[in-house]
Amino acid sequence: MNNNAVTSVANIVFPNPTAGFSSGFTLSGENVTAGALNVSSTSADSAVITDTIDFNVQLTGNARFNNGSARNLIVNGLITQDGNNRNVLKAGQGGTLILTNTANSFNGQMQINVGVVSVPQIGTVGQPSPMGTGN
Repeated sequence: MNNNAVTSVANIVFPNPTAGFSSGFTLSGENVTAGALNVSSTSADSAVITDTIDFNVQLTGNARFNNGSARNLIVNGLITQDGNNRNVLKAGQGGTLILTNTANSFNGQMQINVGVVSVPQIGTVGQPSPMGTGN
């Protein structure tokens, strides 16, 4: 992918590997604009697999992370929003969503329906943090 170009996406799917597969995927490169982003991952067996997203994402709709029960996702890229508040939802069958960027500035809700959201720190409401500015 090229440097600083913007690509629009709606769905990112980390496929269901065959049983015994233990390596995750890493996505990196261009900045991404995402309206109603849906990130899904599943696992064929109980071996824990960790995938990584290393690019920046500007939300133009809400984001939904659907982890499989033995699937973790690390998001290192910056998560921002357009002019409207955008929510981030952790759903799926379990797994862990790991948000590492301390400058994330989405201002909607962080909703956890199932599984775990892990962050290195919790910031002050209104200030950028791994969980955005609105939490």
